[in-house]
Amino acid sequence: MNNYEHRSDSWTINDIETARHFRDLGVDSITTDFPKRIREGLK
Repeated sequence: MNNYEHRSDSWTINDIETARHFRDLGVDSITTDFPKRIREGLK
């Protein structure tokens, strides 16, 4: 997703399936209200 030296950030992602989708797209960061839950769900 990042071919132009720009960051791609996503927010506010609070469910694991959406976080997985954005991770798979290659975003640089995911902002969430539940960092521990999302981090565990992305392992």
